[in-house]
Amino acid sequence: MKRALLGLLLLLALTAPGGASAATPVPWCGTDVSAKDRFPDATPGFSIHVIYAYPAGTPNRLADLAPRFVGDATAIDAWWRSQDPGRTLRFDLATFSCTSPFGALDISTVELPASVGAIGSAFNQIATLLFSGGFEDSTKKYLVYFDGSTAQTGAERVCGQGAPGGTDDNPGYAVIYLDSCASTNDDVLRPVVVTHELLHVLGAVASSAPHICRSGHVCDAPNDLMTAFLSGAALETLALDVGRDDYYGHSGGWLDLQDSIVLERL
Repeated sequence: MKRALLGLLLLLALTAPGGASAATPVPWCGTDVSAKDRFPDATPGFSIHVIYAYPAGTPNRLADLAPRFVGDATAIDAWWRSQDPGRTLRFDLATFSCTSPFGALDISTVELPASVGAIGSAFNQIATLLFSGGFEDSTKKYLVYFDGSTAQTGAERVCGQGAPGGTDDNPGYAVIYLDSCASTNDDVLRPVVVTHELLHVLGAVASSAPHICRSGHVCDAPNDLMTAFLSGAALETLALDVGRDDYYGHSGGWLDLQDSIVLERL
């Protein structure tokens, strides 16, 4: 992971070790395809809204991919509760009839211009297009799964980018590049990338954190979720702020994500 020149936080998609646990796809109970955020929300309060975005002229694979998005939310929720039994991330749910909690995930389907793609400008283009398309709710953070080519080559590829919100023209976007996360271990890598980038969107890691390094990461423990370089290990092997002294549950005066309004108090 590294920080881009435009202030974005990136994650390199690394190969996960064999045998690592993966997020299990969970059926999505959506009954329609909507290019907008569905209202009313079944989940009150500030939340994370999921968007499936794909370039014009390419197949819409929502039916195939939605269970993986639901599986990501399910895996992230279980991991977060294991790290903090009193809190978990709040995802935006629709009023679908469903037996699984995250099967009712509100997923918007957005067709973007075919020109979106190259990794150097993809994030800014996607965020700008979504903002102008109505995804600007100040009570939402946006998790975007981009299903298009980012024209990347080589072993190290950018699998996700995230930028914190807080301004009128940036409610906060995390973009996951499915072409870079695609591998035999994509269901292992993707939930880690999603969680890492969402924490960047929420503001981690603050510049006052004692173990801050590489612009928005920590360097005190290799198994910290917000370390600058991930090994590709599964989410359940990683920790939410090792030592609780940098970005979650600490006693310092800088930003503490444990107080985030996007977290549901259990």
